[in-house]
Amino acid sequence: IEEQIAALEQVVGGCERLHSSPIPPTYSRHLSRVISMFLFFMPIGIVASSSSLLGAVLISAIASYVFVGIDQVGMEIENSFSLLPLQQLASAAHVAVRDQLVCLNDAPPIAGSDLSIQ
Repeated sequence: IEEQIAALEQVVGGCERLHSSPIPPTYSRHLSRVISMFLFFMPIGIVASSSSLLGAVLISAIASYVFVGIDQVGMEIENSFSLLPLQQLASAAHVAVRDQLVCLNDAPPIAGSDLSIQ
């Protein structure tokens, strides 16, 4: 059990380092500016290459939806810990471990072991 607890502590430490490491805001701003410039100039290029204004509007709208959606997904992935139900999962694991320890404490002692709850 001690080896598993040590492995769990290493994983928790890694998650805490991921959670506490900041992502520079310039990355998000730069990506948003590049997408905005691309989406601004794209209709001009489409109209210049073809004569259909309606086609340029449709293609620009679809491309805008896709690129802005990808940008939003990227921002959500940056803050994934706020999206996941980690507190509920941790509480459920805590209750399960506590119940197992209570069961072990109520069981007759095994020769040579000290599994009592302090």
